[in-house]
Amino acid sequence: MMGNNVIAETMFRHDPGTILYAPLRTAIYETASGRVQISIDQPSSKFASFGDPRIAEVGAQLDAKVAELLRLMTLPVPPALITA
Repeated sequence: MMGNNVIAETMFRHDPGTILYAPLRTAIYETASGRVQISIDQPSSKFASFGDPRIAEVGAQLDAKVAELLRLMTLPVPPALITA
């Protein structure tokens, strides 16, 4: 799991149910073919489901943070994380 309690609180104050998705589930593992794989929940899809634009905005900001983390690690950034 990865997250930031300060960011999580900005959503929790509007809906305590957000704590189900913060911190985000993350997995780094080796596939059967020997490749390393990273998997993470897409923040915006989880937090938009609460129907509160304040929470959805935090989810979109987290998408950008995850995208930047992947860039810094020189990993491909999925198109779904790239904001227009």
